[in-house]
Amino acid sequence: MSLQNEAVIVRLSIGQWTARKLDKIVSKETAVRYNAEPESGRYNKLLIAKEELSEINRIASKARVFHDKNSVPWDDAGGRILPAVHFLDYTKEMNRLKIEFDNAWRKFVDERYDSLREKARARLGNMYHDADYPRRSQLSGKFRFTVDIEPVPISEDFRVTLQKSDEKRVKKELESRLQASLTAATKDLFNRLVTVIEHFVEKVSDKDSIFRDSLLGNIEELVVLLPRLNVANDPELASVITAIKRNILVYEPDVIRKDPKVRTTAAADADAILAKMSGYVKRLK
Repeated sequence: MSLQNEAVIVRLSIGQWTARKLDKIVSKETAVRYNAEPESGRYNKLLIAKEELSEINRIASKARVFHDKNSVPWDDAGGRILPAVHFLDYTKEMNRLKIEFDNAWRKFVDERYDSLREKARARLGNMYHDADYPRRSQLSGKFRFTVDIEPVPISEDFRVTLQKSDEKRVKKELESRLQASLTAATKDLFNRLVTVIEHFVEKVSDKDSIFRDSLLGNIEELVVLLPRLNVANDPELASVITAIKRNILVYEPDVIRKDPKVRTTAAADADAILAKMSGYVKRLK
């Protein structure tokens, strides 16, 4: 496939104020009190009560989960592959989450920060110091939510003059890295399936365990999502997904709960799929 025409690289960057501050004085006094080395521990105080930042943290966490779920690994710098077919849905949701995130931190900074600082005086007692708290204008700069989108590089993507021998070497190295990234992306998709199928087998194999509808729901969700993330068009991944549809998703949760024979058959079929995936994952190493 022409990956450059069918996918982009996305990088999510979220910055947040942690509201934590190392108190060197308290850390030193604690070490002295317990007759310990100065480097034995560090006391980090909460400048603002943890729950006051929970909404901002919740939105940031939701964005990271969505980003990871709807893309696959690309490089060590945080870049992930986003298939073009998934681009509109991805950008629509990330734009919505960015607006939600920006509204939450602005409300915190503009409407609540000053009063929360006053509450901190009483909460922290002698550990309170005005200098620990940034001005509102400075605090605003600590929040960031950006999604950078880049084209997938190709072996011709260099703009320097090279000797013919160097040109071949550079192209070969880049093509090798591209292939390694595609392999890692495919392996990530298999690992997602392995996780949910293993959990399914664990539950259906134990007659005393509670079988929840979500066990099949989580599998079905991946079966719908992963073909869109299969940027390498890996035929073995497609084969596994087909097997899951035919051998696991044909059951209703209630039937699995009530019929021991169905549970046994479903567990055996799922085990066979796991064995099949294990061979594929080893091939990708």
